[in-house]
Amino acid sequence: MGNEVSSPAMSGSSKANSQKLNDWKKKWKLQNEHLKKVVDVADRLHMKDGQIQMDDYIEALGVGGTEEDLARRFFYACDTDRSGVVDEDEMLEFYGNQYGGTEVSKLKLSYNVYRGKNDKVTKTDLIETLLARKRTMFRLYKGISSKQPLELPSNVVPDTEKLAHDLMQSADHDKDGCLNFDEFVQGYKSNTVLYADLLIV
Repeated sequence: MGNEVSSPAMSGSSKANSQKLNDWKKKWKLQNEHLKKVVDVADRLHMKDGQIQMDDYIEALGVGGTEEDLARRFFYACDTDRSGVVDEDEMLEFYGNQYGGTEVSKLKLSYNVYRGKNDKVTKTDLIETLLARKRTMFRLYKGISSKQPLELPSNVVPDTEKLAHDLMQSADHDKDGCLNFDEFVQGYKSNTVLYADLLIV
């Protein structure tokens, strides 16, 4: 794989989007394997003219086992201009961060996934996102789609609720019932082992 890597799902000529992908690789200091991964993602999302709507995005990720709530939060995190569609530049930024970002940029992206459409992260956001991630991981392990039934082990929900409660208690310094980005980061760094699951990418 080299300069010839391109995606028919991306806009423009094969040569143009091949150049865009190589510029992306250089910006994020990535490897050729990451080029293939992001091309696979674009093709799997069935992007049209370099864009994808939320429903199509959720459906595409759901086939691979990603829970609907988590896929929706990924979409909001990708859609940085809040246009209602994810374009290829936003997609490349999201996956560039995932594959090659710094700890701070990954925390920022994780925070955006948790908060979804909200301005800050609520306790409910934490619980719903963490549970959706756990269900997604179980689905990926079992090789089943998001439409198939899945029962989590009995301890998962109470353990997740306790983790979210403890994080809110320790990190919500202004006691507004939400976490801003600084509080989220401080909470994560207070115990990176306990809160390892907070880092989504």
